[in-house]
Amino acid sequence: MNAPSPAPSRSTVAGFALVAAAVFLLAAGCGPSARERARVVAAVDSAVQAFRQANLDMDGQRVVDHLWPEFYMYLDGARLGYAEVRADILSFMGDIRSLDTDWMDVEVLPLGPNTALSSYRFRDSVVLAAGIVVQTEGPTTMLWERRGAEWKLLYTDADHYPVDPDDANP
Repeated sequence: MNAPSPAPSRSTVAGFALVAAAVFLLAAGCGPSARERARVVAAVDSAVQAFRQANLDMDGQRVVDHLWPEFYMYLDGARLGYAEVRADILSFMGDIRSLDTDWMDVEVLPLGPNTALSSYRFRDSVVLAAGIVVQTEGPTTMLWERRGAEWKLLYTDADHYPVDPDDANP
């Protein structure tokens, strides 16, 4: 007999609710036109790549510059607000020697002319200043919002799982 599956985390439920709402709106014809979708996808994909590059450059301030002041996230199931995330990013970037991250299956789902979801799977290898190597992988979902000409993050859900050492090089 199989053991019962654990209940989904709040972050999993929140992420599912965002995706379900987006699918419902698009199916109901409330979504953007094909031309608007293409513009949103291009703009958000560019923002996602700039965010990734800021991480790879280990530039904490550039990473933080991608967040709206109302930003919050679920990080491994814990809810963190803007001030806490900002402090954590700046501290973390100052405590690492190197960062390598692969983002796979990056997708952008436009919700309207000013909002979009992006999602991807990541695999990170971080070398801390103390020389410790930490390798994690997992899913990330982000809610982007445009204000004026700027696309920034309003919400993120990211879960980190240890990389199996036998599977460290996919």
